[in-house]
Amino acid sequence: MKRHLARIAALFALTLSANFFALWADRALADTADAAAAKYSIAVFVSEPKDRCFYSGRVAAMKYFVQQRIDELNALPEFADRRLRADVYNDYRDNDAAIANVKKAMDDPNTLAMIGLSGSSRGKAVFEALGEELSKRNIPFITDQSVTGSLAPYANAFTMRPSQESERVPVIMRFLQDGKYARPAFLGIQDNPASAELARLLGDNLGKEAPLVSEHMIPVTDGEPSMMDLKAAVQSIKSKDADIVLVLLGSTAMEAFLKEATAAQLRSQVFMLTESDRVFHSQAAKDFGTALYQLGWSTLPFVYNSRLRRDMLDDATSQWLFADKKNGSAPGWNDASCKVPPEGIPTNPLDPVNLNNVARGANYGDMVGLVGEVAKLSPPETMLSELRARVVEALSSQYTTGHGAYRGKFDDWSFHPLGRTASKSPLILVKGRGIESKRLAPRQYVKMRNDALREIRTIYMDIDVTRLYRIDDDEKSFFAEFFLTMNADSGVPVSSINFSNAFFDAEEGGQKITIQPLNESGGGGIYPDDVRIYKVTGKFMSRPDFWRYPFDTQLFPIELKPKDGDAAFIIQPPPATLRDRVIQTDGWVLRDQYVGYDQDYIPVTDARSDSKSIVPFYKAEFGYIMQREVTDYYLRVVIPLIFILIVAFLSIFIPREHFEAIVTIQVTALLSAVALYFSIPKVGTDTATVSDRIFLVDYLAVSVMIAISIARVNPMLRKAPGVDGLLKVLHILGTPILIGVMAYYLANIHLSQQAQVWYGQDAEVSDSDSGNGK
Repeated sequence: MKRHLARIAALFALTLSANFFALWADRALADTADAAAAKYSIAVFVSEPKDRCFYSGRVAAMKYFVQQRIDELNALPEFADRRLRADVYNDYRDNDAAIANVKKAMDDPNTLAMIGLSGSSRGKAVFEALGEELSKRNIPFITDQSVTGSLAPYANAFTMRPSQESERVPVIMRFLQDGKYARPAFLGIQDNPASAELARLLGDNLGKEAPLVSEHMIPVTDGEPSMMDLKAAVQSIKSKDADIVLVLLGSTAMEAFLKEATAAQLRSQVFMLTESDRVFHSQAAKDFGTALYQLGWSTLPFVYNSRLRRDMLDDATSQWLFADKKNGSAPGWNDASCKVPPEGIPTNPLDPVNLNNVARGANYGDMVGLVGEVAKLSPPETMLSELRARVVEALSSQYTTGHGAYRGKFDDWSFHPLGRTASKSPLILVKGRGIESKRLAPRQYVKMRNDALREIRTIYMDIDVTRLYRIDDDEKSFFAEFFLTMNADSGVPVSSINFSNAFFDAEEGGQKITIQPLNESGGGGIYPDDVRIYKVTGKFMSRPDFWRYPFDTQLFPIELKPKDGDAAFIIQPPPATLRDRVIQTDGWVLRDQYVGYDQDYIPVTDARSDSKSIVPFYKAEFGYIMQREVTDYYLRVVIPLIFILIVAFLSIFIPREHFEAIVTIQVTALLSAVALYFSIPKVGTDTATVSDRIFLVDYLAVSVMIAISIARVNPMLRKAPGVDGLLKVLHILGTPILIGVMAYYLANIHLSQQAQVWYGQDAEVSDSDSGNGK
């Protein structure tokens, strides 16, 4: 009989393995078939040299988010008969390779759109060689160019970057005007299209009232500046008594400039025009004696993208770490020229270097989503040429500045109708003398629909939550008590701040918010000077995801936005290390806290003219990531269910002659589990939670025990040789194994949730030298 049981067990294992392999093979073949059968392709251009010391994490992020968006689109019913695929081309930062890649993508009869192409020199070469042919074919081309002169003549060419002329220069000019700077100087990179265009635009806009007193282009080779030319430029700027220096250099050259400026005792303020955070944390920046300004788009000090932090918490399956990986075949490792960066390789997804990679990769994914959004709304029988024209038309009219926006993964996208560049107003950052880190400058500017710049004020604010209590899972609400501090000279009264997620009580006719002023004028020796302090108590709404309940980690936000469109503002919090982490809670433990930002808009449609427009504004979020305490759940649910299973399992050792007693015990165990389920508190969700799955495992295990007990006394089954022994083995060994496997699965869900909570960092070290795009 033992041989018979062994044969049955082996046959069962073989069948299970065969089914698993067949499922895996079918899935792999299906993925391959999907790519081969795709009706449309989207060409994606990246740049990664073969001999680089590290494989780029940024390029890896681009490929990942593009493919993720392709998969999401192909899962929609609108793409059932016209699936998409992504074709990735690498130009290795070579102009000829870039031209060949674009030519190959254009010749592909299935190409719906093209995305990418970074580097101003490569962009210029591609459009000079293929611009006319690209225009004739009308293939939508959303580039990654910051210099827009090359693509300007071609109506189907766009860029996901803000242009110098439309975004960067107007903000610089307004900054110089409001700051009353009369003697600016400029320092750029020799033979660099971005520097040449910016210098020309500055000269044209400054005019005769405040012309550039000094202009220098520094030769830069592999990031290293010519020190002789740099020293001469510093001396020239000092001799011309410039009051501010506008600098477009990479991080290495920028640090060298700051060192030379400090050595020459240059007292001019410096305005960095590239988004490179590494410079701010260098010793050269610390030694520099005057204010250091910078234009910023994606990396703001002590602030995270709210959508990113929410996705990182909720999405346990996505990849979030895109660090550079060592390229062992690079020759630089043999001659020791390759070295690990001073800041190291990121291991935390919230590392600023990694966040910059995520942002760039998500931009490429958003462009795929934008093309897919237009294709989705087109009839399936639409010809490819017409579909291309519809994408170009939508980018030129539907998603234009002030009229419409595409809501991407982490950003909203619209394009200038004339320049066809991304509409993104940069923020101004500043590192003052004696301050270790940078922060938002007191004045910021946002572009309106008529291209005019509107000034918005920066509120230097902190929220110190002291109590977070009465968390209601059914109502999805919580009470919070906190102190709100803000600078007194911001010009924004507390009455202009709207707590946008405050709970609205229909019975009481409004939001449940109480604001008690503690200090609204001078400190009076008790409070700090020039700081307003309020004690706020209120009820707020949350958007919890309960599928991991009760082993869940939830976000409890306090959201702020302008109450009046005429009193717009943006919030700058203090460093995370200075924020208080002591919070009194009921049944929850604080895992992390952060300040997030997002840019939203109000859609407006004029019923008289059917014209659509949007009104953008910034909003802030003080988020508190809390983990539920589960001790009570273990005592009230898990331990009783374990005892129920133990009692039901032990009943099988009662002699078979007492079948009624066996079944009575097992049925009672099943009913006890059901009664326990209905007696415990539930959360307001339509999806099955981990708690529900725990009970289902218990129901399944006890039901299997009952079924086996009945089968063992069935006269027909008892006559079959070996069946009684098999049922006994399944009863004694199979049931505990089943319970163990299911318990492991549930525990793994809990652990995967914990793995998705990363702690924020204050260090901001990244390198996105857009000015070095040669």
